[in-house]
Amino acid sequence: MKKFLSTVLMLAMLFSVSATALAVEPDGDSDSGEAESPIVQDEDSIEIDPNNEAEQPVVHGKKGKNLKKTFRKELNERKRELQQLKSAISKEKEQLEAQYEELLASGDTEGANALLEEIENLKLQIDAKKAEVKKAINERFMLAKTLYFDEELAQVNSAAELIAQMYKDAATLDTGSVSVKNNLIKFDVPPYIKGVVTLIPVRAITEQLGCDVTWDGETRTVTVSKNNIEIKITIGSRTVYVNGSPVELNTAAEITCGRTFLPLRFIAEAMGLEVSWDGDNQVIDIDDPAEEPVDEEVPDSTETVPA
Repeated sequence: MKKFLSTVLMLAMLFSVSATALAVEPDGDSDSGEAESPIVQDEDSIEIDPNNEAEQPVVHGKKGKNLKKTFRKELNERKRELQQLKSAISKEKEQLEAQYEELLASGDTEGANALLEEIENLKLQIDAKKAEVKKAINERFMLAKTLYFDEELAQVNSAAELIAQMYKDAATLDTGSVSVKNNLIKFDVPPYIKGVVTLIPVRAITEQLGCDVTWDGETRTVTVSKNNIEIKITIGSRTVYVNGSPVELNTAAEITCGRTFLPLRFIAEAMGLEVSWDGDNQVIDIDDPAEEPVDEEVPDSTETVPA
């Protein structure tokens, strides 16, 4: 009898521990102000980059694609529509302001005062659109953080602190600050603005574009190629070669935290892309006017390239 009671007691204790463990497991829907927990993924949805010595998981599979679709079809498109509306209202305001000055110059103060009321109304509309854009950008930053595990975010933050120490005139950009063809770019080292130039890790951008990237350790040269475009970049040099022709940059290529950085505008325009910079919200959108955005993942390069 005692043996039977001991067995029952042991089973009850085991059940209690299991139930407690299930009760405290986070569900990812908390509304608290604490940092969000990383997305829990099935084993099959995690891909390990063979070139990453730390072998940190990268968001792939159904959940990763759904996040990117959410960004592409909801956040980024909504932000662009709002910015287009704001731009249209701003142009209308500029036209009215020009008419206002003309009326004042002609002595028509009554007509000028009537226009002034319309101008003030347009200013209110512009401020409202700016607030809506800001909200969409904040959602974009929140979404971008879900693409990272806690360890990856810690790595990015550490790199940002190191960049601030290395370059006193540099300011790093947040995760989610850069999109290429409506896809968020996931960085292990953040892009940064140095002076008036935005520098970006070459590999992170070019691989998203489906480029081939190779590294020559002897000459410290990165070669980026796609279709009929080949770009050769030598570390420390302001001269890069596009299809053999020299191009002078205002900032030399440099290695920061193990990644090759180049001026963003150069690398994008050399590939025939358009760059949109939102200085108010510190975000960059890179688009290919000749292509429709795609959802497919771009495979990681098999070369070990500091880019």
